[in-house]
Amino acid sequence: MLECKDYIIQNLKNEIVEKSSLINELNAKVSMMDKIKESYERIAKEAVSRPTTTNHTINHIRNNLSMTYTLDTLKEDELVDLFRENLTEKVFMSGQKGLAKLCTDKIINTKDSKKLLCCTDATRKKFKYMDKSGNMIEDIEARTFVNKMTKPIREVGQQIYDSMLSAIDDERDHIQESDYGKKDRLTTQTFQVMDRYRDIINIDDPKYNTEFTSELAILNK
Repeated sequence: MLECKDYIIQNLKNEIVEKSSLINELNAKVSMMDKIKESYERIAKEAVSRPTTTNHTINHIRNNLSMTYTLDTLKEDELVDLFRENLTEKVFMSGQKGLAKLCTDKIINTKDSKKLLCCTDATRKKFKYMDKSGNMIEDIEARTFVNKMTKPIREVGQQIYDSMLSAIDDERDHIQESDYGKKDRLTTQTFQVMDRYRDIINIDDPKYNTEFTSELAILNK
């Protein structure tokens, strides 16, 4: 009789251990399900909030862009006049960064305290501009903007290049043959002017104008 009782007690103990193990396993599954539920809820909240953030950004960009002064209303002859007035020898010699600042100060920053062009992603060089119909257009690497600037910049840049080289040649003609220091200085200046002119003639080449577009992105975030 005692052996039978011991047997029953042992079976009950074994059953308790098994059920405890099962309960622990179920608790672990419930905890995992709770974590999964929390993850789903977090993802859902992010998905809901994302359009609001995007809309806010779009509205912010739209508010910064001018509706009066738009990229497609720029006239080539007016740009030529603008560069003749503002593309000085100092700006010329400052290279593509100087050209980007000139374009920002005198063209992109409009008279109504807005912008002609806004950078939306500096890393990828993405810009947006407004057309005359009020549509916001994406401009990768500011290609549309650069195409508008290229011919006027080249025309005025050619004039400055010719003028600077002519001045260097005149100075060279009036120095003593033995003045090697001045000759070396003028030779160095000639190469520097040629390098800056290379910036001008390659202003529309994506493989070469990265300094120009990068500076545009920084100045117009």
